[in-house]
Amino acid sequence: GGVSWRDFDQTTLGLDAGYAHGHWQFWAELMGVSFEVPAVGRVRALSGYVESRYKIGAQTWLSARWNQSRFGDTPSTGSAWDSDAWRLDLGLGRRFSRHIQAKLQYSLAGRRDDDHPEGRHLFAAQFTVRF
Repeated sequence: GGVSWRDFDQTTLGLDAGYAHGHWQFWAELMGVSFEVPAVGRVRALSGYVESRYKIGAQTWLSARWNQSRFGDTPSTGSAWDSDAWRLDLGLGRRFSRHIQAKLQYSLAGRRDDDHPEGRHLFAAQFTVRF
């Protein structure tokens, strides 16, 4: 092990991109991390997302997002240190004024071990008032 937090290195690399044209907007992000864990060794993870939004009109939009996370193996066991996971989000939003907007979202999630104590489906509603 080590005796100080400075004894354990971490490296994080990321890439972020966005593009918009007409009614379409696109975003993507990819993050990779590698760090040392006491009594385990160096572990790695890779995660990212791809997202798009289509403006139906000046105030209404549809959106979709794919999230993915992959976890490397631990040196001592040869098995992954967490379960790979993914999530698909679908949304509908409307801006009523500069200060008020509402969103509806549905999410479907999955894991490598497919064990979801919280469930695989999520419905959410958001109402935002800005002042």
